[in-house]
Amino acid sequence: MDFTKNKYFALYDKTKRILKVVDNSLGIKNDIDRFINITFDSMNSFEELIGLIQANDLVNWMERNPEKLNVLNSELQKLKNVKIEDNPIIVIAKYKE
Repeated sequence: MDFTKNKYFALYDKTKRILKVVDNSLGIKNDIDRFINITFDSMNSFEELIGLIQANDLVNWMERNPEKLNVLNSELQKLKNVKIEDNPIIVIAKYKE
């Protein structure tokens, strides 16, 4: 028996009355600054997307992508100090209309 979960991300545009659903098993591709893919699991009352990056996933990504890490903006550069045993990083994103 396979107990793995399929992860999907859905967003309903009320103005256009359109539901957009995408496979989210690998996270949402960050094509803005090529940072780690992010899986969002919920939305808060302010319509912000909430997700987590596990510290070990981030450390592994940094080890595999040093050339991408060095060109990230200054806020993301602060994540260079994350250690594999650290707590998860909470990601809050606003849906862009």
